[in-house]
Amino acid sequence: MVGNFDRIIFDYNKFILILLHNSFPSTTKSLESLFLFYFIKMLRVMKHVSTLVLCCVFCMVGQAQNRTLLYTSNGWRQLNLSSTQTADNRPPTSIDDVVINKSLSGLSEVIIKTNQQDSLIIGGGKNSFCHSMHISNTAVYFIDSLLIDSGGSIYVYTSNGGYVLVDSGSVIMQGIFYLLGGNSAIKDLRVEDSKFGNYTQHNADWADLYMEDSGWASFKNSSFEGFRLETKKNGSTGGLYAQNSTFSASSFVLGDNTVDTFLNSSIIADDSNYNLDFFIGRNAHFISENASIKLENGPALLNFTSSGSVFNGSITSWYMNFQQEDPASPLPNIINGDVVMIEEPGAGISGDLSISGNLTNKMPSFGFQTDTSNLLIKNQYFFTIGGIKNFNQAVSIKNCINNFCHYKIEFFGDKTSNIDWGIGFPADTLIINKTGCAKVTATNSLYVAGDTRIKSGQLALVPNDKILYKFVCAGNVEIFKGGGLFLKKNDKGIAANIAIGDTIIDHNTNPGDSICAGFSNPYKGIIYYYKDTTIIANTDTTSTSNIDSTRIPNSDSVQIVHNDTLTHFSGSLSGKSVMLEWTMEKQSKTKNFIVEKSFDQMMFSPVTNVIATPNSPTQNDYHLADNTSLKKINYYRLKIVDVSDDYYYSDTISVAGPDERIILLYPNPVKDHVFLQAGVIPGEIEISIVDFKGAVVRKIKVSGTGDIPINTSQLQRGNYSIFIHSAKFEKTIPFVKE
Repeated sequence: MVGNFDRIIFDYNKFILILLHNSFPSTTKSLESLFLFYFIKMLRVMKHVSTLVLCCVFCMVGQAQNRTLLYTSNGWRQLNLSSTQTADNRPPTSIDDVVINKSLSGLSEVIIKTNQQDSLIIGGGKNSFCHSMHISNTAVYFIDSLLIDSGGSIYVYTSNGGYVLVDSGSVIMQGIFYLLGGNSAIKDLRVEDSKFGNYTQHNADWADLYMEDSGWASFKNSSFEGFRLETKKNGSTGGLYAQNSTFSASSFVLGDNTVDTFLNSSIIADDSNYNLDFFIGRNAHFISENASIKLENGPALLNFTSSGSVFNGSITSWYMNFQQEDPASPLPNIINGDVVMIEEPGAGISGDLSISGNLTNKMPSFGFQTDTSNLLIKNQYFFTIGGIKNFNQAVSIKNCINNFCHYKIEFFGDKTSNIDWGIGFPADTLIINKTGCAKVTATNSLYVAGDTRIKSGQLALVPNDKILYKFVCAGNVEIFKGGGLFLKKNDKGIAANIAIGDTIIDHNTNPGDSICAGFSNPYKGIIYYYKDTTIIANTDTTSTSNIDSTRIPNSDSVQIVHNDTLTHFSGSLSGKSVMLEWTMEKQSKTKNFIVEKSFDQMMFSPVTNVIATPNSPTQNDYHLADNTSLKKINYYRLKIVDVSDDYYYSDTISVAGPDERIILLYPNPVKDHVFLQAGVIPGEIEISIVDFKGAVVRKIKVSGTGDIPINTSQLQRGNYSIFIHSAKFEKTIPFVKE
């Protein structure tokens, strides 16, 4: 046989194998060798044939010993021989490990043929083609010989230790893989620095991946290009691990009870794949970090379905449907990142949606013409509402045509979120649940058909010159303690206006804190109550001239407007202390400053009281060193009290403290040892290693500085977390054991 072939066709045909086996029921090893000798000699006659067909001979299974066999243009070659062994270059059996490696064999492409009646089985026992398969820097086609240009089926079991490893720049050009599992410590399929599927060579549905039962797949620095990547929707205990990888698929299903980790990875669509069904099942242990979903190259539809799972990353698509995985017991779709829609009217929402970042729709206002509602109050059109449909509600919302407004949306997190919608953005219930004084803003207007609840953080309304009312709420507006509603003004000096259908309820005892908490209208924006309602609120006196005369709040709760001005407030770390500095201009009414401190931007405690310089018409500078306990991030604000004991708050600033916490776990994934890179550890800390089921598999106690080693050699492969506990802090860090 010539040795310069770069493509070999491997015909795996069970009918021929059974025929050969039945022809020699009592074959001795010498007869087997003789048969193989003449068989190979016959093949060498075909040296001018451009493709080679190999038939695997299984008649030696009973007496064979396990081998590692390399597939070459000259047949099978045994690897890893000792000095005393004689090469047994027979075809593989169920106990052998198969290697397909371009560097060792010179083959850049290998075609393996199967058929529907006889799929390729790996690691499944006596009927398997081989025990395991390792593919390196080679393009492999798994082809069904009975179907025209179709991917062949490969079934992988780990119950007997079987697996498939694809690495070093390999490409699975075609092949439909079914991962059956059996041993949770082993990944059925591992793809590293390689590619599974190839759109440029074949249709998307020729390279699919199904994780059945307890089947596991792992992708590292790799890509998937296929039609389906799915676990069983019900009852699967397997899952997916992805790191620094990209996935192009129309169906991306992570079913009930799966264990899925998605780190620095993305799901994308290209010219062959427009729509995406992204599904996270009930009780799925789904972890994502710096993830993304991007469907940007066509009029794509994203069906995002989950129930309470957190997607830590951003989502971009032309059109989106956010749906509940479990309508009977719905939990919100939680997106810890930005949501961006590209030039399509909007989204379909079923149930609740929580977003930490920005919500953007790039469709210009004229694009909403066939997908809008007009808001009509007292026979006056306030503005048009754009582009939210709710598919699973039959409730008719007054002033919101075609049920476009019936769902709950929540904004959370410690950063400002902006709603950038082509025209008015609608919701049935709006919840602001930001940490500290983080804000929710809007480029255009907001319409809430039901209630608005500001639990924490602030709804900051900057006016839109083209729309009369920036914010319209047909129900109650409830401002919880620590929350704020602020009517701001733009650079043209125009203040924001709002229209309220029911009641404003402000639970803050200190009225009109325009920095964060309370209901504040310092720039005389219109507050229009368009139904017979009352106000239970603490409001600036500047707002009363714009409220209906019957709705003026109790004057006893009106805030006094300060003339003194805080022009500067900052802090910096100096050794083990935080140095605070602030400046007041034209100070005449300020009596004292109470410096308050927090570690979470929510609960503030007084640090000290600083007496103000009395009756000073010039600039006054103040300094303070905070020597109390410091954490990684420390938050400060000033409570500025005047001579009448009225007060207001400064902006909240943050100062990084000396880092005494564990800051890094590496390497991740780990093998035999993992290291904690730490600053100074205050005393002894307890470390617990917990598996994905929540069971503690190991406990240790450590102290000291630098890199602290932890032995993980006894752990089985899988997903774990390290829980770190001491008297001063707690931390959880997930990791993967290979």
